[in-house]
Amino acid sequence: MKKVYILLLILFPFFISDSGTLEPELSVTFFNVESADSILIKAPDTTILIDGGDEDTKKSLVYSLKKRGVNSIDHLILTHPHKDHFGGLDAIVTNFKIHNFYTSTIDSENEEFLSLLELIKNKSNKTFLINSPTNLDFSNYANIKVLSPKSDNYNNDNNFSIVIKISFEKYTFLFMGDAEKEIENQLISENINCNFLKVGHHGSNTSSSEDFVKKVSPDFSIISVGKYNNYNHPSKATLATLNKYTEKNIFRTDINGTIDVIIKDNKCIINTEK
Repeated sequence: MKKVYILLLILFPFFISDSGTLEPELSVTFFNVESADSILIKAPDTTILIDGGDEDTKKSLVYSLKKRGVNSIDHLILTHPHKDHFGGLDAIVTNFKIHNFYTSTIDSENEEFLSLLELIKNKSNKTFLINSPTNLDFSNYANIKVLSPKSDNYNNDNNFSIVIKISFEKYTFLFMGDAEKEIENQLISENINCNFLKVGHHGSNTSSSEDFVKKVSPDFSIISVGKYNNYNHPSKATLATLNKYTEKNIFRTDINGTIDVIIKDNKCIINTEK
């Protein structure tokens, strides 16, 4: 396992201090689920899973979640109804208690997706539909905002993606789902600068416009992508843009494997599987 240590002196970690008090830590895991997506976020008072991989990676995802001590999921978020994001969720809802489920649309002709919604309805306490920007009151430690979708009417399922910005003390994560340039253009006027950018649509050239990435100006960019995939993701144009405007480093699950970001003890530790 490789480790990259970046000193972040203005963070307040989750640890037992000399006085015995408990202070916050945030961990974000970008799982290596090949050409799919799945991200685990753990704050001191909540566990969030964004997307659930696909059919081929669901067993390894369940194993990885259990390995990280996950027994239940407070908030399960499906960014949009594409199989590389929901294909493994049947295994997730079968193996873990789901307290709350969120998605951006239920208007789909995909029978697998509709069957999944029925399964989740029976397995989770509550189901929520998100089709406009909102604050998510998930944690007393992290500020969580939905920036998009801004409508319930898009011609492209990717643009239904639930785009989330998480702020933890002075550090921010922006999770783009598969949102494309149409959505990026809507977000450019907003406060989207961040330390960690989860790159949209696996690094496809349908996302990551130069104006958008320049405005985000991330310290680190993370691409969830499969090795030797059939889509030639990430595109050369996207990589060129990210290299131009990413301050420090670009991580890819096809090269680095699963990526863990841990903010603790006055520093940010990035662990990579490879």
